[in-house]
Amino acid sequence: MDANGHTLRSTVSPRRTHMYVSNLKPLVTMGHNVVRDLNPSNDMTFLRLRSDGGEVNITLGKDFILIVIQRIKRKSSFKSK
Repeated sequence: MDANGHTLRSTVSPRRTHMYVSNLKPLVTMGHNVVRDLNPSNDMTFLRLRSDGGEVNITLGKDFILIVIQRIKRKSSFKSK
């Protein structure tokens, strides 16, 4: 997405794209503000979120925000003897 939150390119459905952009844009803004509040000379360039079901990697450029979403496949905990 661009710096204003408009989608530039997506590989998922428009509905899912809108859901991700509308939920992640405020999170990116809050993360950026937290980093600046802690040290005004620093700037956030990367944000990684991970849960049991997936991972979201966000890279911040000057004119764009790149969001990569991955589903995590659970490894089986079954051990054979």
